[in-house]
Amino acid sequence: MKNISIIFISLCTIFMVWIFFSADKGELPFFINRLYMFPHGDKIGHLLLIGTFTFLVQQILIIKQSFDIQKKRASRAAFIITILITIEEISQYFIKTRNFSIIDLLFSYLGILLFTCLTLLIINKYKKKK
Repeated sequence: MKNISIIFISLCTIFMVWIFFSADKGELPFFINRLYMFPHGDKIGHLLLIGTFTFLVQQILIIKQSFDIQKKRASRAAFIITILITIEEISQYFIKTRNFSIIDLLFSYLGILLFTCLTLLIINKYKKKK
């Protein structure tokens, strides 16, 4: 199970990096580009993409762990992802095809926060059942 988790985290990370590099080149994938067709679609994209990534990483990291360790791992994952996303957004200031946006960064933070809350709710709900 641990190997499958590592593979899944790796694939999610590769997917995220691919999207970041595609955006840096000004060549976003079609399904991501469609989000820009809607008002504030890019903000929703930040929230959902980063939030979902956070949630998936957290779910993999908490499998078969005690409740205390689950909460610590979920929090650490959120913290590390927050740092990485901050670095990635700031790096856009130096890339001609991108533009730094504090609003995009805030929506990424919101995605991390909301999906971390969802992870913690799941942990607490599961704990009550035991």
